[in-house]
Amino acid sequence: MCGEYIIGSLTTIKLTLLIWVIAMIMAYFTEQRGGFWIVANLIGLTLGSSQSAGRGHRRPVSPRRALG
Repeated sequence: MCGEYIIGSLTTIKLTLLIWVIAMIMAYFTEQRGGFWIVANLIGLTLGSSQSAGRGHRRPVSPRRALG
């Protein structure tokens, strides 16, 4: 089950942004090939999660006519 349904969309956004910050700090200090693989996996895990959680977070505040 997706984390968004378990912990909520706002918490999911906060968690994915925290992981992004950690990944960027790791990318800055990493000099080994394996470290970049770890950073790439962290980014890959959070990229889709932040997008879908953001969409779920915006839906309740959108006007009905904008929902389609």
